Formats: sequence, C-alpha cells, structure tokens
Amino acid sequence: MHVNARKIAYLGILLALAVLLVYGGTVIEINTLFFICAASFCLGIAITECGRRLGAGFFIACTLLTFILLPNKMYGLTLTVINFYVLVSECLKDRIPKGFLLAKFVLFNIVYIPAFIFAPELIYTGKMNDRFFILGILAGQIAFYIYDRVYRSIIYGYWPAIRRRIMRD
Repeated sequence: MHVNARKIAYLGILLALAVLLVYGGTVIEINTLFFICAASFCLGIAITECGRRLGAGFFIACTLLTFILLPNKMYGLTLTVINFYVLVSECLKDRIPKGFLLAKFVLFNIVYIPAFIFAPELIYTGKMNDRFFILGILAGQIAFYIYDRVYRSIIYGYWPAIRRRIMRD
C-alpha cells in the first residue's frame, strides 16, 4: 500500500509539472512547442517509473487538466496528441522491437497527415499550395524525428542519472 501511495503522489507532482510547463507555453508564446514537448516528457517519465497502467492514468489526467485549466485549448489538444504518441510508442517498444522505428513513423503519420490535410490552419496560418503541402509533410517528418531522438535520449539516457540524484528508493 505504501508503495502505491508513493507512486500516486509522485505522479501528482509530475502532473503538476506537466501542466505548469504547458501553461508556461501560453505565457511565453514564442516557445510554446518547446514547453509542450517538455511536458510530454513527463508522461514518458511516468511510464518509466510507474508502468503502463499508471502511465495511461497519467495521460487521462493530463488531458483533462490541460483542457480544464488552459485558456488556449489548442495547446491542450497538441499536448494530447503528443502524449498519445508517447503512450502508444512506449507500449509498442517491447512488442515490436525490430520494426519499432517504422511503427513510430506510421503512428506519427496516422495523426499528422490527416491533420495536415483536413485542418492545415492548425499547423500553418498562411496560404497553402501544393509545393508547401509537400514541404510541410517533409518538415513534419524531420521535426518528428528530432523530437523522438530527444525524447529517447532524455528518457533513457539522462533520466536514469537524474533519478539517482533526486530520488531515493
């Protein structure tokens, strides 16, 4: 019982940090995507520390809190989509070890390409032409690859070292 209470308290603090990071993106508009991506790392930490089941609960709680507390609901939607990717990719990691990179790109494109086709104003506010459409798809792939590399290096590289310093078992 004590261990579960400790995990729940830890997830509550992590959830507060995630919401504060997204809210920081609403205050400092120029770095919004940075703050949203940093908040999504909290879900990765939650899954790493507490498992997939509590990580899924963290995902639901983070989604609800961001939609309730944030004035700009688009930031909440963006965080939800990124967190959905993190949750599903962490679940696929052990199930598809050989095709994991391909599975991640397929998962990303299932979300990104329909959003880019049906709601391009979510990604770009200017006039959309065919040339920019192709460029936007390619830029999304590059941005996704960079995000995924940073996410993996933080969660599996830096987080274990940080964890040893700030947490006692």
